[in-house]
Amino acid sequence: MKIAILAVDPQKKKTGGALLGDRIRMNAIYNDDVFLRSISLASDDDMTGMILRAIDTLIDRNFQVIFCETAGIGQLDTAICEVSPLPLYVMTHEYGADTQLEKINMLDYARLVVINKFETKRSEDALAAVRKQYRRNFNLFEGIDDAELPVFGTAANRFDDEGVNCVYLHLLDRINEHY
Repeated sequence: MKIAILAVDPQKKKTGGALLGDRIRMNAIYNDDVFLRSISLASDDDMTGMILRAIDTLIDRNFQVIFCETAGIGQLDTAICEVSPLPLYVMTHEYGADTQLEKINMLDYARLVVINKFETKRSEDALAAVRKQYRRNFNLFEGIDDAELPVFGTAANRFDDEGVNCVYLHLLDRINEHY
């Protein structure tokens, strides 16, 4: 399976520059079936249009799975949901009071929610609160246990992290359903 990764980073308003940090961190992809492209966007750029053009180009080159990583979404911007059949939202436990979860628009659309940095204090509380919000947003009040909800705690900085492995397996299941 050919996999592409589109990593979108914001441009700085003043200088127009962008760090493109994903390209720096992902410097060891030596596989013809994996492609990474960093994209720099200004805040007033049409993210959806640019991403759709990039996706069309990748599909023309026979990529079957395309990951689009965006920057700074959550409370306001949900544009990625217009192009993604499987939106995944990554957050940390540092969102403020539980009432702040009501403001995070991506929790209305995300089919998977990842709470990263799960090794830190209050992460378990955040997991419970986000699961509760996910239930409200998707009207899942009966017939599904908390552990069955697609809300995961991860410590991505750890090798072989159980949470990351669970997200990976869940994501594979969703991709296999699509194909």
